[in-house]
Amino acid sequence: MDERTKIKSHYLGQREALLRFLTRHTRDPDVAQELLQETWLRVAQGSSATVSNPRGYLFQIASNLAIDYFRTEKRRLLRTEEIDALLVIPDDGPGPETVAVDRSELSVITHALDEMPERRRSILLMSRVEGLTYRTIADHFGVSTRTVEFEIVRALDFCRERLKEIPPSDSDRNS
Repeated sequence: MDERTKIKSHYLGQREALLRFLTRHTRDPDVAQELLQETWLRVAQGSSATVSNPRGYLFQIASNLAIDYFRTEKRRLLRTEEIDALLVIPDDGPGPETVAVDRSELSVITHALDEMPERRRSILLMSRVEGLTYRTIADHFGVSTRTVEFEIVRALDFCRERLKEIPPSDSDRNS
């Protein structure tokens, strides 16, 4: 039996012990499994030189691979500042001024809806809030689709006029 075949045979006999050794050193069974495979590749591609202690040779390969793994992982570790930078998640929500303006506009629209004639308000809400088609709204009220279009245009114009009454915010003045 040639030297390479002898080492491969020893590997198969020591496989479980090598896996336990690597798991103990890496504390990660998945990493240990990968390093065990790499150990096999090194043995399979190794030289055919005579090895006096095949078991020691196998464990030395596994140990060197574990050391290389930790060196690589150490380079991958992030500094505290890098971790902090990654944990900063920008708030995509609106700022306080935008929320205030939006609330003000909502209040104006709510009041404008209260001031509209009942049918006009209902047609606008059915179209814009409920998403109903003009045909469905027209059938509901027993009117033409042209009448529905007319009522929606008048309702939107009324809301637009009411929104113009809101005083501009500081950011609007600075723009």
